[in-house]
Amino acid sequence: MIDMDKDEFINEFAQQWLYRFKNKSDAFRSFEESFGEDCMLLGFEMDCGKAFQKYFNDDHLLYDYELKKLPKVIDKADNLEALKSGVFSQWRYITHWSDYATEEDFKKRIPWIVLVLKQIYKLTKPDNKTD
Repeated sequence: MIDMDKDEFINEFAQQWLYRFKNKSDAFRSFEESFGEDCMLLGFEMDCGKAFQKYFNDDHLLYDYELKKLPKVIDKADNLEALKSGVFSQWRYITHWSDYATEEDFKKRIPWIVLVLKQIYKLTKPDNKTD
């Protein structure tokens, strides 16, 4: 049995999805089919991105697909729950709430998702912990 804590599983999740977005031609299909399930299994909260918006005190940052503001603030983000809420809500929007889940819609939002996943990965790295 593998002895990993929850952050290590979340770190592995972030690492795997970052790899998929970078190297897989079927990223849209796998994102649509299994990203949300992975989030649920890891205890990510689906709250329409409210925790993300509250943490950053910015109602529009969740929709910053042109990446005008997010890159300036994401490196300082240290609230893992807010980041998880944001990325899970993006998946939900793309696959359920938008009128259509097209590959183009997905591609438009991937840079946002990648930035947040990179921060989740950074926060959950084993060498980032202080005991």
